[in-house]
Amino acid sequence: RALGLERAVGLTGGYKAYRAFVRGELAAWTPRPAFVLRGLTGVGKTLVLRALERRRPGWTVDLEGLAGHRSSILGMVGLEPRSQRAFESHLAARLRALDAEAPLVFEGESRKVGDAIIPERVWAALDAAENVLLTADTERRVEVLLADYLEHPASREGLRAQLPFVEQRLGSTRFGGRLVELLDTGRERELVALLLERYYDPLYRHSEKGRAYACTIDAADPERAADEIAAYVESRAAAR
Repeated sequence: RALGLERAVGLTGGYKAYRAFVRGELAAWTPRPAFVLRGLTGVGKTLVLRALERRRPGWTVDLEGLAGHRSSILGMVGLEPRSQRAFESHLAARLRALDAEAPLVFEGESRKVGDAIIPERVWAALDAAENVLLTADTERRVEVLLADYLEHPASREGLRAQLPFVEQRLGSTRFGGRLVELLDTGRERELVALLLERYYDPLYRHSEKGRAYACTIDAADPERAADEIAAYVESRAAAR
């Protein structure tokens, strides 16, 4: 307080008590009917989710934003991934801030977002949610990923450091050094298109095999897509 921090307080039980409180909150959280935005990498699911939050505050949970990771092999590029403890603290705070009477909207994730594991109750809500499929053409998806990966100059080196791991998965004999070369020679669009075609799309289609979607929405314009999702979710909520 002498340093000007007027809200400084002492916490009975210290950090261990705080951690117990957070974990207890997450374990006791009651899931409610939810909706999940799904779609191929680069369609702009996060952009649409954030546009929806601007229109309907308290509807959304941005798990990738809370984890500081895009939930992919290149998901940490340009971001600062959070530890499991920090992720849980931010997630608990977000769940507290939600409108308890409003619909709940997630972006589709696996159980892990980077190294952060989604708590059981939140995962149950996401896994059982009604699926909304977002679509966009390849050109739009390339633009979205370029903005994600190379938004800041420092991100370029982070991306370069991760590309060899993708090359290994694609086959080091054929792709060894090829992705790095595309980046180093300024052929970023070609690089991202190749990543979508050879890596992200096959992986995503395999993970989504057999999944049913309640509706399909064009996400090329995130603002318009958010309007359509808000209208759809409200119509479904009213019908329940």
